[in-house]
Amino acid sequence: MITIAQLTRLPRKFSKYYDRQFLPLLEKTGISMRELHVLLFLANHPGQDTARDVTELRGLAKSQVSQAVEALTGRGLLARRADGEDRRVV
Repeated sequence: MITIAQLTRLPRKFSKYYDRQFLPLLEKTGISMRELHVLLFLANHPGQDTARDVTELRGLAKSQVSQAVEALTGRGLLARRADGEDRRVV
């Protein structure tokens, strides 16, 4: 029988396991786990491509997303472009 304590630890254990699966890729590419989370989010949510979308749906802090986007843009892995309907959105 699974206890409540075991059940509450399950998401954290899964998250650690999930992150470990990417270690070889992170070492090979030199990107951080946070940067990978942003790339994976963008790849899996094609219509939701703003920092606000990432912060709201992925649960990362705005500062973390900004830093990751800046690093990925600097490496040429992301490109910024203005929204055609709302010039405030990039």
